[in-house]
Order: sequence, then structure tokens, then C-alpha cells
Amino acid sequence: MEIKTLKRHSFTNRMLFMLALIICATFALAGNAFAFSAPSQGDMWFELYEVFYDKLVEGPLGAAFVGGVLTWGILAAIRGSVFQFAVCSCAAAIIFSLETVVTSLGMIA
Repeated sequence: MEIKTLKRHSFTNRMLFMLALIICATFALAGNAFAFSAPSQGDMWFELYEVFYDKLVEGPLGAAFVGGVLTWGILAAIRGSVFQFAVCSCAAAIIFSLETVVTSLGMIA
């Protein structure tokens, strides 16, 4: 019975690998189609983008939030929670480089 189980799992793993490979190739070939640029002066969404990103994320409130998340992560590392430290560090990095994340993942926005 163990041999049949191994063969079935091997087939499933190959299928999942091929599916992941096809998805990665699709995103790699259509990378320019998913591009998103930040709104410029005169665009309909420029005011919202300016208030949200320039004033909140890039401003003192965003810096305080990133500092708070990093502090929370460091305190979690001191307590011994490595997973919580990793999550807080990744969240702080994403918030710190939010414009790059938004423009590179423009297919979602």
C-alpha cells in the first residue's frame, strides 16, 4: 500500500509543480501588461493618492507606524516568538516600500 501512496503523491507533486511553472511563466511573460503607475497631477485619483500615500504613509504617521511594528517585532523576538518577529519585520518592510509594492502588483489594484 505504501508504494501506491508514494506514486500518487509523486504524481500530485509533479502536477502541482507544472501548474506553478505555468503560472510563473504566465506572469513573467505578461509583466508589462500588469504595470501600474502612480497617478500624476490632473488624474482623477491623484488627490486620494496624495493624501493617502504622501501625507500618511510617507509622512510622520507612517514612520511612527513602521517604528511601532518593528518595536513590536523586536519585543516578540526577545520573548522568543520568532514567527511573530518575522511577520512584523515583513509587514514593516512592506509598509516602508509601499509605493514599490503597489506599482509592481498593479494587476491587483
